[in-house]
Amino acid sequence: MCHIAPQKGAKRVMEYLFIVGLPRTGTKLMRDVLSSSRGVACHISPETWFFGDRYRGGLRDKLGAFDLKSRSGVEKLADYIQSGKHKGSYSRWMGAQGGEGEESKVRRTLFVESALQSDRTDRGIYEAMMLAFARSYSSWEAHTCQAIGDKTPGHLYYVPTIVEWFPSAKIIHTFRDPRAVLASQLLRIAERRPGAPQRKHGMSGPVANKLLFTKFSVLLYVTLTWRKAAYLHARYQHAYPGNYLLCRYEDLVLAPERQVKVLSSFLGMPIDMAMLRPRLRGSSFIRDSDKKGFDSEATERWKIYLPHWMRVWALATLGPAMRRHGYRMNS
Repeated sequence: MCHIAPQKGAKRVMEYLFIVGLPRTGTKLMRDVLSSSRGVACHISPETWFFGDRYRGGLRDKLGAFDLKSRSGVEKLADYIQSGKHKGSYSRWMGAQGGEGEESKVRRTLFVESALQSDRTDRGIYEAMMLAFARSYSSWEAHTCQAIGDKTPGHLYYVPTIVEWFPSAKIIHTFRDPRAVLASQLLRIAERRPGAPQRKHGMSGPVANKLLFTKFSVLLYVTLTWRKAAYLHARYQHAYPGNYLLCRYEDLVLAPERQVKVLSSFLGMPIDMAMLRPRLRGSSFIRDSDKKGFDSEATERWKIYLPHWMRVWALATLGPAMRRHGYRMNS
């Protein structure tokens, strides 16, 4: 795949893979599809939140508070990430609950070792985070063809920096019908409100007002970020043709074999049909832990949950961009 990266006596073929995109567009699904490859050991870390996103800062903004030239400074950075104070599921992977348990200790040690072996620059620390995750798997020693990377949706806004730091990186931008993104976001909020009313009928006062405000907030957020994502796609496609690929969620779910071939060609890795049976469960694909594969009904589920007025809004504000990306207007 990419370049050769020595790791203390062992030679490894390395590639950097980054999955970016708006929330609820299938970044988790894409991560698991790639991780299912048997020809290349793809170790794509959970969300590092290293750069942050368009509206919030990330871990990079905090690095100045640590003396990374010293071992004690690196140790303190590890403590900070492990404490759970840093946003992102990478923190939970290291052990957000105070770092208790042997597994958390091992993961923390892997990060510290990787960081100390780096040049301790911002880029070096970011790479150390990805490398520590990869080294926690037994396949790290078993495979000679390795890929490390990160799945942080908000890093969509930092693709130029990623390409600058990792010139041969492969970046996959997951994309989805904005109406489906809206419906998924609203369902996610509803699921986080146990016992909360699911219908607005019969509600009044503060509860109804709060729910309506939440819906408007989600609507505005998705509208603005989806439009920006469409703009960035056009920009990145032109600037980084060898590094960047857009993958529509609908294409992956409805025509997985064809899409896996596209992904394999882009990444320069052998086609592996095991990638057609992703293992993880998620809100946008298979919910049953005993099943594998793709849930084709997920592409149409928004028609059940999305209010009519939100559909009208989406078509009015995002219609031209939706048409350019092949989304039907008459649904």
